Amino acid sequence: MLSMKIFVNTPQELLNEIIERAVEDKLGLELLMIDHDDNDKLYPVDYVLKKIENTRFSEVADLMLHTDHCHTWGFQISDPETLASYTTEMQNANRLGMRKVVMHYNDKMDKEDVTDKRLHDDLLRINDLGEKYGITIHLENTLFVHDDHSFDKANIDFHERIFSHVTDEKMKNIGFCFDLGHGKVFSDNKLAEWLKFIDSLVEKTIPVHFHLHNNHGVHDDHMPFHIADMEGLNEGDSYTGGEHYLNVLNKIINTYKAMQLIEIPSSYALAEMNWLQAELAKLK
Repeated sequence: MLSMKIFVNTPQELLNEIIERAVEDKLGLELLMIDHDDNDKLYPVDYVLKKIENTRFSEVADLMLHTDHCHTWGFQISDPETLASYTTEMQNANRLGMRKVVMHYNDKMDKEDVTDKRLHDDLLRINDLGEKYGITIHLENTLFVHDDHSFDKANIDFHERIFSHVTDEKMKNIGFCFDLGHGKVFSDNKLAEWLKFIDSLVEKTIPVHFHLHNNHGVHDDHMPFHIADMEGLNEGDSYTGGEHYLNVLNKIINTYKAMQLIEIPSSYALAEMNWLQAELAKLK
């Protein structure tokens, strides 16, 4: 299911248009509760409820709340303050009617700190929160950021560690969010390897979710595919094994029963959806 993303500070008129389009085309929708221009600015749930109260938000087929900006990166989740922060996020999601959230787990954490014991304990607490509030928490592939702003890549082996705990302990409220652009710039693995890993999760009935955008450089650009196409950046590269990005999108959309979220700035969302729907229709 193709889906779009809206930031909570999206102008009301545009926010209404995106929600209407999602309802009319039976698209998914993901709401990010931070300022598009200031990732540290969080909005209270009452503000969010006010923004969506006169919209058709509740009619969207598959509601999501993106909560990976709750200021708990890098901390042991068993820490009382950190656990309280995550608990508040899950309460907010529940209050908004969400049944799925996306969360960064390893961002702003030192790789060497992630011992098996810590990983196991954190995952148990994440799963317990999901179970308590009726939410599936999708852990997104991202990176490890150091204090000097350098980073270590998070490869498939780290996520294999995560989901070995998830499967061994039968943690039913944890899923995986695969960010296509993150896989390119924040890992050493090729796309084919990532898709093979996702297939292994699907075989184990672990829920999956997708964030899709083009990253043409070494940064997390979140570039719309229609803009990338105008610049000749949708052609195949070493990450895709030479496969055109539209073919990659078509394969993901037709292979996986999941939301495939086009993760770009809200201002591009409608133009991107118009372009993608037209281009993907040519591939049928």
